[in-house]
Amino acid sequence: MRASRPRQIRTEEISGLVDEFALAFRNAKLAGFDGVEIHAANGYLFDQFMNSTLNTRGDSYGGQTPQTRTRLLLDVVDAAILEWGADRIGVRLSPFGRYNSMPSDPHAEETLLYLCTQLSHRKLGYVHMLYQLMPSGNMEDSEFNEIHLSDALVRKVREAFRGTVIWCGGFTKNTAQAALDTGWVDLIAFARPFVANPDLVARFKNDWPVADAERSAFYTRDGEKGYTDFSNFVAPLLSPGR
Repeated sequence: MRASRPRQIRTEEISGLVDEFALAFRNAKLAGFDGVEIHAANGYLFDQFMNSTLNTRGDSYGGQTPQTRTRLLLDVVDAAILEWGADRIGVRLSPFGRYNSMPSDPHAEETLLYLCTQLSHRKLGYVHMLYQLMPSGNMEDSEFNEIHLSDALVRKVREAFRGTVIWCGGFTKNTAQAALDTGWVDLIAFARPFVANPDLVARFKNDWPVADAERSAFYTRDGEKGYTDFSNFVAPLLSPGR
């Protein structure tokens, strides 16, 4: 089955799209989820609307102002609040991210801080920010780069959003602790390290070596390669009495 050719969604269709998200939120609750995270990062739908360079719409969801750029996401957030309550909802964001061929956005910071203020007013559970892999290209590319969110920007997010702030992307045990020590963020998320280290928590607790994930295998069809062929680490056995 071939995918249909993409087209711009019409203004009158957007309410139906929001209704589809609302149904997904209800289904998540029926399935026993503890909450929902709305994925507004990585060049997907909400990220496209929020990008002032990409969003050339001329309607009330267009790219002219942060209010119109974030309107779709906030409509969906409000639908989620009706189903779950605000404290069980999070939003994931990738400011300045270029994944999925996203263009540079000169208004990215303005949009981010406006959005964080609005999410704070709604008393959302958390904002989950990441600094982005691969300024351009796909997961299979050989070049992997990090776009680090500046300390100044993270401080501004902390001031704009009064809920929990999660920061993700490229952290080690030591850099994660340093980030937490600033007080600007509340939690550090780890993703890729868990691929090669299913026992990552134990490794951190005991200062055991951490294996590197095989990035060239991400999102490929090579079976276990890079996913279940990680090296097992056996901790040194302690002698009786120690």
